[in-house]
Amino acid sequence: MKTNQQKNYLHLLSNYIATKVAALLIGNYLPSQLNFNYITKQSSMQKMYNNLKAGKLVMAFILSVVFAFSSFQSANAQVVVTGDGAGGSPYATLDAAITAINGVGTLTQPTTITLQTGNPQSAPTGGYLITATGSVTNTLIITGAGAGSIVTAGTQVANNVNDAIFKIIGGDYITITGFQIQEHANTPVIAPATNNMTEFGIALYAASTTNGAKNNTISNNTISLGATYTQSFGIFSTATFSSANGASVTAQVSVAGGENSNNTVIGNTISSVAFGISVVTQPATATFSETGWVIGQLGAVNTINYVGNANITTAYTLMSTSAHGGIIVRNAVGNTIRYNSVTSGTIALAAVATNGIALSSSSTPVGVTYTNNLSNNTVSLTSSTNTSGTLNGIDFGYGISTGTITSNSNTITINQNSANVAQTGAMVGLRSAYTAASLSVISSNTITLNQTANVTATTTNSSAFTGITSPGGSAASQNISILNNTILINRSNTAAATFTSTLSGALIGISALTATTTMNIGSVGNPNTITVKEAIAGAGTTNYSSTI
Repeated sequence: MKTNQQKNYLHLLSNYIATKVAALLIGNYLPSQLNFNYITKQSSMQKMYNNLKAGKLVMAFILSVVFAFSSFQSANAQVVVTGDGAGGSPYATLDAAITAINGVGTLTQPTTITLQTGNPQSAPTGGYLITATGSVTNTLIITGAGAGSIVTAGTQVANNVNDAIFKIIGGDYITITGFQIQEHANTPVIAPATNNMTEFGIALYAASTTNGAKNNTISNNTISLGATYTQSFGIFSTATFSSANGASVTAQVSVAGGENSNNTVIGNTISSVAFGISVVTQPATATFSETGWVIGQLGAVNTINYVGNANITTAYTLMSTSAHGGIIVRNAVGNTIRYNSVTSGTIALAAVATNGIALSSSSTPVGVTYTNNLSNNTVSLTSSTNTSGTLNGIDFGYGISTGTITSNSNTITINQNSANVAQTGAMVGLRSAYTAASLSVISSNTITLNQTANVTATTTNSSAFTGITSPGGSAASQNISILNNTILINRSNTAAATFTSTLSGALIGISALTATTTMNIGSVGNPNTITVKEAIAGAGTTNYSSTI
């Protein structure tokens, strides 16, 4: 037990040594001003020093000095680098640190770039360009130290449609984590010819036809861009065009090595965007296939709130302009998309398919074997005037006989709210009506389809509602199971006096139209439950004329 006097002298001695260290670090060591003479009880101090030499209170002394040194270092560092590039650390800006690491090229040791708390950064025009690359042993981590690790988009060049805040260009084994990523505060200009907006929060590009961005992790970031800008994406990946020009490309990536494979996107919160997460690549073949995307993870949910209320203005290479979504993966195979929460704004598109989560392809994959697993997701879509476009909670998009479809334990809600608008667009909770390998399973999903009509003019709504469309195929060993799903179709029809509201769209719980050898729709102990509810209100005439 130390006496109060001992504690006091230890405190004085620790402060003295910490001050000496600090003075040395800043090149201002002043022995004439800082010495033991300022301690009035020198003989007592000598005793304390002797005790320290004898081993008493050594640990407390060392810890005090280390703490003082660390506090000094932290207070004077904005961006700290360990590993490659540590010789110039700390750096004044995140841009300077990334530039230094880019100068290394291929990392020779594990390296971390840390933006210290309370040092908001402004990205350069076009974004931070990360051209360095890591390896399985020599990784690169770019991280925010905690709350306040804010990175704001720079002022963008007018009419450019390929701006980001972070760009990984052909790099491997890179992690971007812990940042608050946001659009600049300039007056937004969204007209294509003069736009000053940021298209991508974080973007991954292939650097060449043989050098894709692989084995990267985007985690625990908060991303918020321009809600009214139709080109805004939270996270975007492409192996089809360059990092300099997203609208056109001279040499698309279509040879082995040029794909952006085995990347992980987990724990991010994305809002105020037209698209949440989007991946686009070349169609899969026996010689080229982008695969291994992991989007969402147990305990690391991606939370996405997207707008999806206008068509994209400039089409990116191989990206469909007729589909919107919270998560869209185009042409890649072998995807695991699980534990995501996707919520749309009020969708008001005329003839465009809108999806919570969707796979799609510009041409059917050939020569590959894969499993696409879209499970444990929560999807909520709301439509007002989506007059003819389809709303899909989850859409598998394509299928072949060597591709397995797995979709379990999703919770999907689609709301169609209409007033005086004749709507024809179909609503499908889980769309998987594609060719699939044997043992594909759709199970334990909860799907709620809500249709609400409230009219003050005579209106007919012919939108069809389907809970699940089943995968199928004709292989001799084909065996498809649809088990233990709960489907509720809930309809409310209200018409004002003198007017008529008619809801006439077909209602289908589970649709199995594709040929297959064995189709298991429910089993002992695993029944599918399908419920249809209909309500009427108002002084007008309400009609239900649907086939069920």
